[in-house]
Amino acid sequence: MTPEELKNFEEAAQQEAEKADLPTQEDREAYKKTLMDLYDPNSSVYQDLQGATDRLIEEINENHQSVLDKVTPERVLAAKHGTISVKVLVGAINVGLVAVTGGAAGAGVKALVLKVGAKKAANTISKKVVATLFTFGIKKVLGIDTVISSIVKNILDPGTTMAKWLDSRDKIKNNGWLEWR
Repeated sequence: MTPEELKNFEEAAQQEAEKADLPTQEDREAYKKTLMDLYDPNSSVYQDLQGATDRLIEEINENHQSVLDKVTPERVLAAKHGTISVKVLVGAINVGLVAVTGGAAGAGVKALVLKVGAKKAANTISKKVVATLFTFGIKKVLGIDTVISSIVKNILDPGTTMAKWLDSRDKIKNNGWLEWR
């Protein structure tokens, strides 16, 4: 990554952390670091959404150890039913798109659409998202082209569109967790 791309990548991770609606700054920092580590080949959670989710739960738990603190990781990320938090997947997709497009997720997708057209941009993004999901162990992605076209239309937050679509098609639908394994 160039210094400019790295800056955009870090800013995207920060934006995702702010958007995740976590209770404390420490939780937001843990979320940001987890998102960045998903794409760091030297990290223990590199391309491991389940491991990243588990590590984030542990870190949030450590941030709220007081018996008076009613915050639990399950309340923050949703009741744990699956292996991957939709919140973590949203951030992973959006930050991954920044890495691929070289800019903020929405701006990068917009720039790609302007450069190659909506249809080719949707095809390019679809291939990248399928490859990314495959590396994270999510292999069943039937109908992804339709949702990617919708994402291109909703370019400000493609990760949310994609993650919610996947959550609506797994074993326990729309619960905030992905149960694919």
